Amino acid sequence: MIEEEWNNIPAEQGNKDLQTYIADFIHLTVQAKITDDSTKIQYFQDSLNMGILIKLLNTGDIPENFQKVIKTCVNIDKSYHHLMAIKNCHAPQKKSQKYGNPCYTSSCDPNMMEVDHMSQARKADHMRKGKYFNCH
Repeated sequence: MIEEEWNNIPAEQGNKDLQTYIADFIHLTVQAKITDDSTKIQYFQDSLNMGILIKLLNTGDIPENFQKVIKTCVNIDKSYHHLMAIKNCHAPQKKSQKYGNPCYTSSCDPNMMEVDHMSQARKADHMRKGKYFNCH
């Protein structure tokens, strides 16, 4: 009877976050009238995200109590998210490449050379003082 009812239930965590999946799983076990901890644990492991399952199995001693299995999985998930937060916080930031300030603004014609719109006296003054020609 358990198998028949369980077959109507989506069998994988998929893209759900762990907390949502646990809540859904518990709700489904109540609907399917599954009360035995070892059966719950087996179905939970069968449908759990592969990354969390691998970490759970690597703990070496899987609890026989369903609530303890849930607690272990939550701790694994918290550790993973904490690690990702640290990694993202300390990841090198992509630096924007700056090649100097542009010599024109929206009011200047970008194809026009800066010296083209200066008076001859001003050009001579800039050249005599060794100044750069900036957009004015």
